[in-house]
Amino acid sequence: MLTGYENTGGSGCWVFLGSVLNKNNLPYLKRLIYFGDRVAIDSVKIENDTIKVYSLVHREEDGLCCPSLPFVFLIKNESGDLIQLNDKPKAQ
Repeated sequence: MLTGYENTGGSGCWVFLGSVLNKNNLPYLKRLIYFGDRVAIDSVKIENDTIKVYSLVHREEDGLCCPSLPFVFLIKNESGDLIQLNDKPKAQ
């Protein structure tokens, strides 16, 4: 597993989780799940085949810099194929 962010040249910062497999002794990126723009990841826990990503997402009144709504993304790992089980809430 890896977490990271992508900046495509604008002001956004897209946060993601990816699964990396060993394929013939080389890293192989199998799947990326994007969480959204400027989501703040606090921690990641793996329990059995479920990955829990503890984060802060934006409330409607939050500035773009500062998400404040706690949210746990739930992701199932099926042999490196990541399946997102829930969506982040709409800005409240």
